[in-house]
Amino acid sequence: MISNDLLIHEQQLGDALNQCVHSNRKADFSLMLAMLSDDAREFSEFKLPTTPVKEVKTTDEVLRKQFELPQAQRLALSSMEELAHFNQGQHVKSQNLTQLKLEDALSPKPLCFRDDKTHVNTPVSSNTTLYCQQKIKENKEVLVSPLHENVNEWLKNVHNIRVKEALVA
Repeated sequence: MISNDLLIHEQQLGDALNQCVHSNRKADFSLMLAMLSDDAREFSEFKLPTTPVKEVKTTDEVLRKQFELPQAQRLALSSMEELAHFNQGQHVKSQNLTQLKLEDALSPKPLCFRDDKTHVNTPVSSNTTLYCQQKIKENKEVLVSPLHENVNEWLKNVHNIRVKEALVA
């Protein structure tokens, strides 16, 4: 009934929630609700189909030429050999901040050491929900794909529940 994957939405439980309500098993019902994700945006009902949008391809180079802009400042070091040029402590120690500003204006230093958009520091990721940690680990935007409901199966479940209700009453 329940898969070994993360429990995200109530459809993964099938009719277990309904059975708990009708058989007055409050503890099981509470446990199942607590196991569900607390963020409603992660439910499959809110994953709307996307329509492709025709995008105009404008590159950074085209825009830089059009507006006569200099090369963009690099975001990260491309190799570890550049680390020696990154050290600016001597200028700070000798309080030569104008030299530091001039060097940075002539050849801008990268803003950080790592150029990895998907990297999340461990202290940050360990302070998130299990669902979010799994998304980070798998480097995926969305773990939940929109469900394709089987209407006939749903109607059969509703019919079975109604028959069980009639037998209990």
